[in-house]
Amino acid sequence: MKKSTFSNFYLTLFSSILILFIGFIFFTDVIFHQEDHLYSLIALLIIFPIIFFLQGVLTKVADRSIFIDLITISIILIITILIWLNSSALGYLVLYVLFGFLGYGIMHIFKKKKKDK
Repeated sequence: MKKSTFSNFYLTLFSSILILFIGFIFFTDVIFHQEDHLYSLIALLIIFPIIFFLQGVLTKVADRSIFIDLITISIILIITILIWLNSSALGYLVLYVLFGFLGYGIMHIFKKKKKDK
């Protein structure tokens, strides 16, 4: 039985809110008083790729379109980067989208192998 579109919408909404929240926490001095921007690098190089990877995995589990979900969270990430960082951080977006496709592809292979058994 296919899940409703409304309930699948929460998957993308959660990732979008998570990206905004992590951006606020790691890119401002509200919680972490950073002098060397270590927390910004942790968010850019570790946390955001993990979020995009998990978004790809969960998109395949929910049988949704990977393009719609990745475009949506990419737009939210662009907004987050332009608010708290400069445009040079937008280069990471290509890497994040690749992580999203990687998660989707890995889950596709697992589902295909499970279906073949």
